[in-house]
Amino acid sequence: MKILINNEPFELQEKPQSMGDFFRELAQDERFVDGHVSQIFLNGNEIEIPDAEDPFPLGEQHSEMRVVIESWAEILERSLRDGLDMLKLIKRGSDQCVEGLRGGNVEQANQTLVHLIDNVSLFLSYLDEINKFVRSSYPDVEIVREIGKLNEQVLVIVKQIVESQENHDVVLLADLLEFEMGDILEQWAQMMQGPLMDIARKPE
Repeated sequence: MKILINNEPFELQEKPQSMGDFFRELAQDERFVDGHVSQIFLNGNEIEIPDAEDPFPLGEQHSEMRVVIESWAEILERSLRDGLDMLKLIKRGSDQCVEGLRGGNVEQANQTLVHLIDNVSLFLSYLDEINKFVRSSYPDVEIVREIGKLNEQVLVIVKQIVESQENHDVVLLADLLEFEMGDILEQWAQMMQGPLMDIARKPE
């Protein structure tokens, strides 16, 4: 049985019965007392962070656990980098869709649009989690209101995109993707790279 915490070996005093027992023992180690568990890997595969009442998983089936402990700021910064990657993917899909619509290849553009809307839906879920995280971890930060406003704008634009596709309004669809969606994606990129990243990098 092997346990690594931030790639450092961790020796148990006794085998825990539950994850709650494990977390409590972990919290007693001064190296990790100020951090928060952000990722857990069993035999190299990432799993969802278990609840406290879940059984401790190491045994015959799993022989190695790797735990990543980070500060709130580190978690936020990593999440923002993931979000920026998602934005690039959405922007690329949006550009491809506009190119198809402007070039008369509507069928291909509609196929691209399906994947684009799926990615936007994932991004909205991501934004919801970021909003909850910032609100709970940094309750005094005014940026929470701005996040909410941008979320609402994304929802409005997505609704307009879907309606224009259903109405076969190719010109409006292309304009929405190129200008409205492009503008909101740029605003989100600026938000992530600016105020939110500043929060993540601010000394605690």
